Amino acid sequence: MLVKLDAKNRQHGYFSHLLLRQRYANASVINIAGSSLPIMPTIDDHLRWLVDNCDYDYYIWTDPADGISKAIATIRVRYNSKQDVTLINEVGIFVLEEYQGAGAGTSALTELFEEFQNKLYAKINPANELSEGLFRKLGFNHIANIWSRDASNKSV
Repeated sequence: MLVKLDAKNRQHGYFSHLLLRQRYANASVINIAGSSLPIMPTIDDHLRWLVDNCDYDYYIWTDPADGISKAIATIRVRYNSKQDVTLINEVGIFVLEEYQGAGAGTSALTELFEEFQNKLYAKINPANELSEGLFRKLGFNHIANIWSRDASNKSV
Protein backbone atom coordinates (compact mmCIF):
# COMPACT_ATOMS: atom_id res chain seq x y z
CA MET A 1 0.00 0.00 0.00
CA LEU A 2 1.43 3.37 -1.03
CA VAL A 3 0.93 6.23 1.46
CA LYS A 4 2.10 9.80 0.92
CA LEU A 5 4.46 10.69 3.75
CA ASP A 6 3.06 13.34 6.06
CA ALA A 7 6.02 15.03 7.78
CA LYS A 8 3.71 16.18 10.57
CA ASN A 9 2.71 12.58 11.34
CA ARG A 10 5.11 11.27 14.01
CA GLN A 11 4.67 7.65 12.94
CA HIS A 12 5.63 8.54 9.36
CA GLY A 13 8.53 10.58 10.69
CA TYR A 14 9.84 7.75 12.86
CA PHE A 15 9.85 5.39 9.90
CA SER A 16 11.51 7.92 7.60
CA HIS A 17 14.17 8.57 10.26
CA LEU A 18 14.70 4.81 10.72
CA LEU A 19 15.44 4.48 7.01
CA LEU A 20 17.78 7.46 7.12
CA ARG A 21 19.67 5.91 10.05
CA GLN A 22 19.88 2.55 8.29
CA ARG A 23 21.00 4.08 5.00
CA TYR A 24 23.85 6.02 6.61
CA ALA A 25 24.74 3.59 9.42
CA ASN A 26 28.31 3.10 8.19
CA ALA A 27 28.86 6.44 6.45
CA SER A 28 31.32 9.05 7.65
CA VAL A 29 29.11 11.85 6.26
CA ILE A 30 25.35 12.10 5.80
CA ASN A 31 24.46 13.63 2.42
CA ILE A 32 21.07 15.26 2.06
CA ALA A 33 19.85 17.54 -0.70
CA GLY A 34 22.94 19.54 -1.49
CA SER A 35 24.56 19.49 1.95
CA SER A 36 26.58 17.17 4.15
CA LEU A 37 26.09 16.64 7.86
CA PRO A 38 28.78 15.32 10.22
CA ILE A 39 26.22 13.61 12.50
CA MET A 40 22.81 12.01 12.14
CA PRO A 41 20.03 14.58 12.59
CA THR A 42 17.57 14.07 15.41
CA ILE A 43 14.09 12.97 14.44
CA ASP A 44 12.82 16.50 15.10
CA ASP A 45 15.52 18.02 12.86
CA HIS A 46 14.69 15.43 10.20
CA LEU A 47 10.97 16.23 10.31
CA ARG A 48 11.66 19.95 10.20
CA TRP A 49 13.86 19.42 7.12
CA LEU A 50 11.12 17.40 5.42
CA VAL A 51 8.59 20.18 6.01
CA ASP A 52 10.83 23.18 5.24
CA ASN A 53 13.35 22.10 2.59
CA CYS A 54 12.05 19.16 0.67
CA ASP A 55 11.00 19.96 -2.91
CA TYR A 56 9.85 16.45 -3.72
CA ASP A 57 7.25 14.00 -2.49
CA TYR A 58 7.99 11.02 -0.27
CA TYR A 59 5.83 7.93 -0.19
CA ILE A 60 5.90 5.09 2.30
CA TRP A 61 5.24 1.61 0.96
CA THR A 62 3.76 -0.72 3.56
CA ASP A 63 2.58 -4.26 3.90
CA PRO A 64 -1.15 -3.92 3.07
CA ALA A 65 -2.05 -6.32 5.89
CA ASP A 66 -0.24 -4.34 8.58
CA GLY A 67 -0.53 -0.74 7.35
CA ILE A 68 2.01 1.82 8.46
CA SER A 69 3.07 -0.37 11.39
CA LYS A 70 4.84 -2.58 8.86
CA ALA A 71 6.45 0.09 6.65
CA ILE A 72 9.01 -1.42 4.29
CA ALA A 73 10.31 1.27 1.92
CA THR A 74 10.28 4.94 1.06
CA ILE A 75 10.00 6.26 -2.47
CA ARG A 76 11.03 9.77 -3.44
CA VAL A 77 9.61 11.53 -6.49
CA ARG A 78 10.83 14.95 -7.59
CA TYR A 79 8.72 16.67 -10.23
CA ASN A 80 10.73 19.86 -10.48
CA SER A 81 13.99 21.20 -9.17
CA LYS A 82 15.10 24.76 -8.79
CA GLN A 83 18.73 23.69 -8.55
CA ASP A 84 19.31 20.85 -10.98
CA VAL A 85 17.52 20.04 -14.23
CA THR A 86 18.75 16.43 -14.01
CA LEU A 87 16.47 15.91 -11.00
CA ILE A 88 13.19 16.58 -12.80
CA ASN A 89 10.89 13.54 -12.61
CA GLU A 90 13.47 11.67 -10.56
CA VAL A 91 12.42 8.61 -8.59
CA GLY A 92 14.45 6.90 -5.89
CA ILE A 93 13.72 4.10 -3.46
CA PHE A 94 15.19 2.83 -0.21
CA VAL A 95 14.08 -0.54 1.15
CA LEU A 96 14.76 -1.74 4.69
CA GLU A 97 17.65 -4.22 4.60
CA GLU A 98 15.53 -7.12 5.85
CA TYR A 99 13.27 -6.79 2.76
CA GLN A 100 15.93 -6.17 0.10
CA GLY A 101 15.97 -8.77 -2.65
CA ALA A 102 12.52 -10.11 -1.67
CA GLY A 103 10.39 -8.21 -4.19
CA ALA A 104 9.44 -5.26 -1.98
CA GLY A 105 11.12 -2.71 -4.26
CA THR A 106 9.41 -4.15 -7.34
CA SER A 107 6.00 -4.11 -5.66
CA ALA A 108 6.44 -0.59 -4.29
CA LEU A 109 7.59 0.94 -7.58
CA THR A 110 4.96 -0.95 -9.58
CA GLU A 111 2.27 0.58 -7.37
CA LEU A 112 3.84 4.02 -7.82
CA PHE A 113 3.85 3.61 -11.62
CA GLU A 114 0.13 2.80 -11.58
CA GLU A 115 -0.51 6.17 -9.93
CA PHE A 116 2.04 8.27 -11.86
CA GLN A 117 2.08 7.87 -15.62
CA ASN A 118 4.74 10.46 -16.50
CA LYS A 119 8.26 9.61 -17.65
CA LEU A 120 10.60 9.09 -14.71
CA TYR A 121 14.36 9.00 -14.26
CA ALA A 122 16.53 7.34 -11.64
CA LYS A 123 20.10 8.29 -10.75
CA ILE A 124 21.78 5.17 -9.39
CA ASN A 125 25.24 4.75 -7.94
CA PRO A 126 26.99 2.31 -10.35
CA ALA A 127 28.16 0.29 -7.34
CA ASN A 128 24.54 -0.36 -6.32
CA GLU A 129 23.88 -3.49 -8.35
CA LEU A 130 20.60 -4.29 -6.56
CA SER A 131 19.11 -0.93 -7.60
CA GLU A 132 20.42 -1.21 -11.15
CA GLY A 133 18.82 -4.65 -11.46
CA LEU A 134 15.53 -3.44 -9.98
CA PHE A 135 15.20 -0.48 -12.35
CA ARG A 136 16.27 -2.56 -15.37
CA LYS A 137 13.63 -5.17 -14.48
CA LEU A 138 11.02 -2.40 -14.33
CA GLY A 139 11.81 -1.18 -17.85
CA PHE A 140 14.28 1.64 -17.17
CA ASN A 141 17.09 2.08 -19.70
CA HIS A 142 20.61 3.15 -18.80
CA ILE A 143 21.26 6.53 -20.42
CA ALA A 144 24.45 7.75 -18.77
CA ASN A 145 26.02 8.48 -15.43
CA ILE A 146 25.53 12.18 -14.79
CA TRP A 147 28.40 14.48 -13.91
CA SER A 148 28.28 18.23 -13.39
CA ARG A 149 30.60 21.07 -12.51
CA ASP A 150 29.93 24.66 -11.64
CA ALA A 151 32.28 27.61 -11.29
CA SER A 152 32.75 27.03 -7.56
CA ASN A 153 34.33 23.60 -8.20
CA LYS A 154 37.85 24.55 -9.25
CA SER A 155 40.42 21.93 -10.10
CA VAL A 156 43.60 21.74 -8.04
